[in-house]
Parts: sequence; C-alpha cells; structure tokens
Amino acid sequence: MDDLQARKEICCRFAMLLSYPDAEVQAVTSDCQRLLHQYCPDSASQLQSFVDYLAATDLPRSEELFTATFDLQPLCHPYVGYQLCGENEKRAMFLMQMQQLYRRNNLSKGLNCRIIWGDVAFYRHQR
Repeated sequence: MDDLQARKEICCRFAMLLSYPDAEVQAVTSDCQRLLHQYCPDSASQLQSFVDYLAATDLPRSEELFTATFDLQPLCHPYVGYQLCGENEKRAMFLMQMQQLYRRNNLSKGLNCRIIWGDVAFYRHQR
C-alpha cells in the first residue's frame, strides 16, 4: 500500500470511529491504530484507551454513550457539515459540494467508509 492510499485508509477508519458504533467498531479501531502506528506512533498510542474501553464495554452501552454524547448534545455533534452550517439549506449545499469533491478526488472509491463523518449519508437520507 502506497503512502497516499494508507493515509486514505486511516482517514476512512477515523470516519468510521466517529460514526454510530456497530459490531465492527472494535476491529476497525484496532486496524486504525495499527495503520496509524506506521505514520504517527504517538497518535496511535493515544487510541489505546479507546481500544481498552471497547474491549471492556458491550455494544449496547457504546451505542448508548454515542447517542448521549453526539445525538442529544448538538454542541458535540460529530458531523463537520453540522458544525459549520447548522441545520439549514447551507448544509445541503455544503454536502453536495463535498460529495463532488470526494468523487473528483476518488476518495469514496473502494474505501467502503462513511465519508464526511456521516453527513453524506444524512444528505442521501433527506432526499
């Protein structure tokens, strides 16, 4: 894997970590940590507490914590479009432009990740 592809994969894993937890969150976190270790060992070591948390916590509790942190407290919302634009038509325009940018730069091809921290999925759901 070349440097650019590895960096794309790391970004993809982080995007997945900022999404609603699912059965793969533990494996994705470990994989993210492993990939990140090659480029920034200090940052990779900071993920260890999250790896430990996931190992000690069942999925329903992780889902509950995610919802309490990000869905019920909009100031902590993980979606960049929401942080920049709020809930209005500017966000829809932002999402369309980001989706075009991602496509133009092949960032969504083959990565199988939730691009733009779930905002594109939100946009598609709203259409």
